[in-house]
Amino acid sequence: MTLTVQDASNKNQKYSFSDIIYFGEAHYTARIIDQDGKVWYYDGIADNGRFSYNGNINTDNIQLHTRGQKQAAVAIYALDIENLNS
Repeated sequence: MTLTVQDASNKNQKYSFSDIIYFGEAHYTARIIDQDGKVWYYDGIADNGRFSYNGNINTDNIQLHTRGQKQAAVAIYALDIENLNS
């Protein structure tokens, strides 16, 4: 998933959906989406600080708005620096 935003110089900058932060039960967790669309889940308490593979955002039916009892609280888009308009 991408988002295109016009910067102050009227140039289009592309951002890619990269992270979701979840909150629930007084605890934060996260999902990271890499450049290949692989979704990784992180819960520093439950998984001893290790990421666990959740599937691929392009091919698997992954519910992104919740994870267990936790609700999505923040969605993060990262600037695509490979296509950065100078």
